[in-house]
Amino acid sequence: MTARSAHGGQGPVGRDAGILGELTARPGRAGVVVGIPHGTFDEGTDEIGARVMRLTGAGGVTATGFCGRRTGGVRLNVNRPTEGAGLDAVAERVTDRARAVHAAYLKGVQAASRGVLRVYCEIHGNRRPISAERIEIATAGVDGALARRLRDASRTPLAALGVDCGMGLDLAIEPEATLHFTASSARRWPPFVDAARVLHVELPRVARVGPARAAAALLVATLVTALEIMR
Repeated sequence: MTARSAHGGQGPVGRDAGILGELTARPGRAGVVVGIPHGTFDEGTDEIGARVMRLTGAGGVTATGFCGRRTGGVRLNVNRPTEGAGLDAVAERVTDRARAVHAAYLKGVQAASRGVLRVYCEIHGNRRPISAERIEIATAGVDGALARRLRDASRTPLAALGVDCGMGLDLAIEPEATLHFTASSARRWPPFVDAARVLHVELPRVARVGPARAAAALLVATLVTALEIMR
């Protein structure tokens, strides 16, 4: 699915010279959706997301492009109607092209959910040294007790991921843990605000390269499945 213009849906989003990126929607089990808004910018997340969809039967939407030369060197955030990126929302700005891409992304998420969005898992890559050995998961609709149960469910796949990474990785889940990256920008917009439960997963680079990708996908799939069935 190629992102279409917000002005009547007839033309591509972007400059006349070309399309800024692509959105690929995959159908799956109703109510559970995996989102990959930065499939090009966040290395490996497109492959990890596809694996999570296969492992869980969830639907999903993957965005590729929307950064680099195609956008004039500015990243469109896709999961919100802004472009530019920083440690907080101040570095971002709402633009017409970002609104159009975000609307197309939401349309894909809504189609993949086939109704009420019960569980939404968004997968990102983190390249910052402060979290190089830590997987951080911001949440919505998850209390401290549920966060602890999710962390307990993740122990085996997390250990397997550590073997593939060649180092032990910490797993921090909100609100049980205090995070460096809290999805402060994304959580103000749909689909984050539309879902009953959200996992916003930040994977360090070591978990997104080589054989670690399969193990990372198994870890995320375990969390998605557990979140869906836990009460």
